[in-house]
Amino acid sequence: KLKTENKIHRIELFTSVDTWGPQSEYIRNGFDMDKWLSNIDLYLSKVPGTMVSLMITFCFMSIPNFKMLLDKILELRAKYNDRYPRIEFDTPYLIEPPHLSAQLASDEHIAHLNDTLAYMKQFVRPGYAPLHFSQTEYEKFERVIRWIENNRYQGDILRINRKDFVKFVDEHDKRRGTDFLSTFPELEKDYSEWKNY
Repeated sequence: KLKTENKIHRIELFTSVDTWGPQSEYIRNGFDMDKWLSNIDLYLSKVPGTMVSLMITFCFMSIPNFKMLLDKILELRAKYNDRYPRIEFDTPYLIEPPHLSAQLASDEHIAHLNDTLAYMKQFVRPGYAPLHFSQTEYEKFERVIRWIENNRYQGDILRINRKDFVKFVDEHDKRRGTDFLSTFPELEKDYSEWKNY
């Protein structure tokens, strides 16, 4: 009512999501992806002239399914963007706690991230394009990848944080009733190797 009667100039909802599907629910325990998406749809379809901004805190566990999140952003834009952008996102990277940072990444993970970046580039258009990514969004994600690449943990710090990552997910599964290996099958090889450090 406030928006319809022009009593508010702009309404923007900020919400956090770090990847897509069950992996996103694992990262933020208690997060319900279906309910979240339903609420986003309700908000964008029922309240005219509103915007939603996705705050994506990029961590190690964001890596495997991030392309799926990019696809979902494009789907939402196809549904709700028109004369102006209604769905925005930002990709700051996680630094603390260190055992969840993407600084744990191996060369294989970096290669996967570069593939994801190349995929994103296919959908980049200059200026405002309703069904695409902006150059700024692309450059922000590229900056995240280059930061990870240039700031990966080394030596004992790498081993300690990878061991702590395994301790964290084991404890998470025990306390929260989750299953890391079935949720992140792409990281099973890393988990098994790091568990044996």
